[in-house]
Amino acid sequence: MANGKDLSRRDVLIGGLALAVPLAAACSSPDPVAGADAAPGPTPPTTGTTPLPPPDAATADATPPDATPADATPPDAGDASSPDAGTPVVGGPGVVVEITHCGAVAGAVVQAGPVRAIMARGMTELTGRATEDAAWKALFAPGDVVGIKVSPVGYPKVFSQVATVAEIVRGLGLAGVTPDKIVVFDRYRDYLDACGYAAALPAGVRFAAASPAYALDQTGTAGYDTGVFVDLPRVSPGDDAANPVKRRSHLCDVVSREVTKIINVPALKDHASAGITCALKNMTYGCVNNVSRTHSAPDNWTKDFVPAVASIPALRSKVVLHIADALIACFEGGPAPDGATFRTFVHASLFFATDPVALDRVGWKLLDEQRAKVGLPALANTGIALTNPGGAEAYNERQPQHVLTAGAAGLGISDLARITHRKVLLSPGPCGPT
Repeated sequence: MANGKDLSRRDVLIGGLALAVPLAAACSSPDPVAGADAAPGPTPPTTGTTPLPPPDAATADATPPDATPADATPPDAGDASSPDAGTPVVGGPGVVVEITHCGAVAGAVVQAGPVRAIMARGMTELTGRATEDAAWKALFAPGDVVGIKVSPVGYPKVFSQVATVAEIVRGLGLAGVTPDKIVVFDRYRDYLDACGYAAALPAGVRFAAASPAYALDQTGTAGYDTGVFVDLPRVSPGDDAANPVKRRSHLCDVVSREVTKIINVPALKDHASAGITCALKNMTYGCVNNVSRTHSAPDNWTKDFVPAVASIPALRSKVVLHIADALIACFEGGPAPDGATFRTFVHASLFFATDPVALDRVGWKLLDEQRAKVGLPALANTGIALTNPGGAEAYNERQPQHVLTAGAAGLGISDLARITHRKVLLSPGPCGPT
């Protein structure tokens, strides 16, 4: 078969045979993580570029606060456009802002007005600016070419919602970024087109993908930069590990050659292999080729692959903002909606961060809480070799621990005790922050 058109998206995810060779993830300046899931600092993989220095891991310990009332004034650290003003830090390691509006989803339909209110408040809260214009200008300028990395795999149920992407485009306009300097992209063009973004966005916004559709052989480099890659020793079953083409995952052209900054817009879902798919997985698996080798059932090595790819300087340096879509989220049966066990919940929230690790650790906790409500095991305790509810698991273990290994690699803060999780409730209701 030349492509995956005859397969469901869940079938595409779950490959054939187990992989065999162990892999060590990239690590430097580790985030100390307590508990049995703490990841050691293994040997870095070979990359096609020189690694960036790790981000500053210093952040004050904080207990997630109660939700801030909607009429509270966002923190104002000064207008960065003023030459006499200081430049307040935008987000920073360990900072996650969650904005909820219980009118954002009505009858399973996302409502544009409440999403605009969420976006405006989230950006001012994260940046510390007093106005929405100033908030977007803190990160973007007219000269930028901005990529919006969406997550379309869960369409039409759980994906980067059209209203969310439309509000990001509007916000970029406030910073002077014109539509022709905005690129909405994903790995696969057919998944991207199915979501209907083009009809809702201004004329001039561009759309890009590395590949036209899913292909069983993912080692082709058309649409990818052969000079920017990560070289890892594990390959797909039957492939020759001595062949660099089979060992390498190349960064897509749109990231390496076309855009200067990226807004990562994942959808919060559980994942049959990775445990959770959110910021880290969207910016890694969604931007390189040769990824199916990491989840050939029943084996998987997401916890090693994610930090290796996220450490590629040409990717890491460009992703300046993460806005996770949890308006409608998935806590079981993800990532694709065609599985019989796919289960969703309305959370009516967007999450804002510059630290993808902290964002994903908060999202992981939320999914575990939702699973506990219906008697499902925690994500890290789920798998064929662990707890296998209904016999539906395809992998020996799900690996949400990729969030911990990314923290150990210096990519952000994964220790919940060191994460500042700020919640703001704009409109009350049963979907308020948990």
